[in-house]
Amino acid sequence: MFYQRLLFLFCVMLLLMAVFVPIDSNASYADVLEKELKIVAKVLSFVDHKPSGDVPIDVIYNPSVSSSVTNANKVLETLEEGLNFGNVTLKGNKTVESSGAKIAYIATGAENITDVLHERGVLTISLEPECAISGKCVLAITSVPKVSIHINTQTASL
Repeated sequence: MFYQRLLFLFCVMLLLMAVFVPIDSNASYADVLEKELKIVAKVLSFVDHKPSGDVPIDVIYNPSVSSSVTNANKVLETLEEGLNFGNVTLKGNKTVESSGAKIAYIATGAENITDVLHERGVLTISLEPECAISGKCVLAITSVPKVSIHINTQTASL
């Protein structure tokens, strides 16, 4: 009986904490996004023919998928004035297809265009691991709860 009460009190305490104590697992989406895009810039320093200076990135989205539009807009807000890291400044360009940039960020729901991009030698990047795991992107980066970099070497070799 004592353990049941203790368990009950523990559950009540957890419930109250969940309701009244903010958990920083979603440290502002903008902060997480900026951190992940800085990791992208850092990773670019390891690729062959590493870029420097202003580096244009096509932010490719699917206009018929609302989450894709939202994701692309958030990325563009982060890249609005250029995101500096080392000797690289990432500059975004929102588009439904490639404008000729050598790097493309693939927004949620826009994975259907990646085959064409890979044929053109474009480095495709996402912040969703499934994109790289499925071979739709070369590189996927996440930073929550820890930094994780997914590279699809088979897609990279295309």
